[in-house]
Amino acid sequence: MNKKLSIVLIIWTAIAVISLAWALGIHTPGINGSSSQNVERGSIPHSTVRINSDAEFSSSDAVISGTGTAGDPYIISGWEIDAHGEDAAIYIGNTSSYVLIKDCHVFNATNSAGYARGSGIALYSSNHILVENVTSEGNPNGIWISTYSSSINISNSMLVDNGIGISLHFRASHLEIFNNRIDGKFTGIRMDYGVNNITAEKNRIYNVTDYGIEMLGSLERISNITLERNTIRWTGYGIYMLSENAYHRIIGNIISNSSNDGIYAKDNVHDNTIENNTILYPENCGINVDNSDSSDKGFNRNVIANNDIAQTTSHGILINGRFGGASHNRISGNRINNSGASGIYLYDATDNRIDNNTLEYSREYGLRIYGYSDSNIIDGNIIIHTRFYAIYLLSSDGNEIYNNSFYYNNGTGDVYDPSNSQAYDSSGNNQWDHGGRGNYWHDLAGSYTDGDDDGILDGVSYPIAGGKGAADNYPLANPGGDIPELHMIILLLALTAITIISIMNKRIH
Repeated sequence: MNKKLSIVLIIWTAIAVISLAWALGIHTPGINGSSSQNVERGSIPHSTVRINSDAEFSSSDAVISGTGTAGDPYIISGWEIDAHGEDAAIYIGNTSSYVLIKDCHVFNATNSAGYARGSGIALYSSNHILVENVTSEGNPNGIWISTYSSSINISNSMLVDNGIGISLHFRASHLEIFNNRIDGKFTGIRMDYGVNNITAEKNRIYNVTDYGIEMLGSLERISNITLERNTIRWTGYGIYMLSENAYHRIIGNIISNSSNDGIYAKDNVHDNTIENNTILYPENCGINVDNSDSSDKGFNRNVIANNDIAQTTSHGILINGRFGGASHNRISGNRINNSGASGIYLYDATDNRIDNNTLEYSREYGLRIYGYSDSNIIDGNIIIHTRFYAIYLLSSDGNEIYNNSFYYNNGTGDVYDPSNSQAYDSSGNNQWDHGGRGNYWHDLAGSYTDGDDDGILDGVSYPIAGGKGAADNYPLANPGGDIPELHMIILLLALTAITIISIMNKRIH
């Protein structure tokens, strides 16, 4: 490696480390955009707090100042509250006054059968509440928000060793959850029963056994959720969507070391954007769309774009539309490296577009299309060094495959061997070119030329395995994109650096 390339690699690695560390919300102490995190939490003992109307604020000794207006909110601050097994350390219900809860330490609200569900802080049918720099630990729910509660902000807080870090229930809406740390036990953030218009940004969710972020739409649709720049590590599932979930923006999150899928979606998940996420080392799929039960209602009109997925135990992206279908989705610009099975797997998925993805070193197929996955458009992808076929089409018809670039798949090399093909088509009813342009096959391009400079190799077609006579009749002389030689090296170096920073940060706190 020459000196210039070494310098470029070092610079880009540094940029990757800094960018991903910023996305993770990992900073050195005192440089985190909030001075409140340096304030001691909950130093003065206090009994449990229960306020069940606006009128009760003025009589509560937990309120240290304020009049309940936007400019002068009621302030509950500085308390250490042991709930002694009651159902909440701080309960506020049926209020619309402006309230600031800050610098408190709440714990031991273990009565999950009680009205407030065993919560460090419980907010019921209340609006205009800011929770800041609070530590909630050892409760079934760290913070529980329910029943049309809205205009609530939770920021810069520590939610440790709770069953669920933050639980949003029954049409809670217009909440912001920002820059919190959630550590253990079962679920980081849970949303159910009609929760909508929630933004969760720059939170760190670690060491939960079940779900980093769980969205359950079985009773009523979960909608308009923005999950952005969160770090989710050492969880069961990273992000989990069950039953109707719609109009979400899942953008720029770091999900790693999940014991199941990085992102999981099942049963009527539609019109969502899953973009610019980094998913590393999941023990199943990077993104798993699972409509395998007869009651499932499909996965439709979603965008999965520009995600980095690496080192999966199973598929990079799995779209299973067996029941309910999977159609009119776009899977675009993703970079999938070292998937344990296929880079992208479509099962019974129709009328989708799979374009401009880079699939490297898949341990089975680059792109597997199976089980009546018909009428998909597959264009502009780069597939490199898969163990078996770059594209494997089985029991699927009417797909268009063009302008893709294939390198070193299924044991092929730099010179064409007619006994070996990079692709397989069991039906022969798929189109391997479009408008007089096919695909770039690196082995074929190494053995034939384009003498008339029309971009098509002269006098040759590329046979597709499968025994049905499928062929690319217009093989391209030049590839459609560059091989991303350094991309995953930089990504994995960045992950190593982030892991070190994360461990150091964990020890500091």
